[in-house]
Amino acid sequence: MNSYELGFNIGKVLSIIGGFLIIYFFLKIPTMIKYIFKKLFPNHIKDTMKVYLFWSEFSNGITSIEEFKKRLKKIENIKVYQDEFYSFYLSLDEAKAIGKDVKETTIKEVLQSESYPLFLIKR
Repeated sequence: MNSYELGFNIGKVLSIIGGFLIIYFFLKIPTMIKYIFKKLFPNHIKDTMKVYLFWSEFSNGITSIEEFKKRLKKIENIKVYQDEFYSFYLSLDEAKAIGKDVKETTIKEVLQSESYPLFLIKR
């Protein structure tokens, strides 16, 4: 094989690879556009609904405070928001909509108190 044939074969291989790359990028464009739109325009309603559906499923069938505390121990890393009057809010957007200044609290901190679970169960 001389240098002309070698160059011709390398050109064929590179053009085939380039063609596959072009097709791949054309197929990836819709997912890239979707990703960019999700970053630019986040869906706050979807996030809020996830929070409320989680808490709805979580509180379904609770009959006592002790059972509530046992279930809370399973989700110690979940964050809730508390204002200065010990009212709890399940999402930061909810607290901002009411116009309250809140601090972020984890369920682990709620369980360390005797009265906080009562305020949370009311919520």
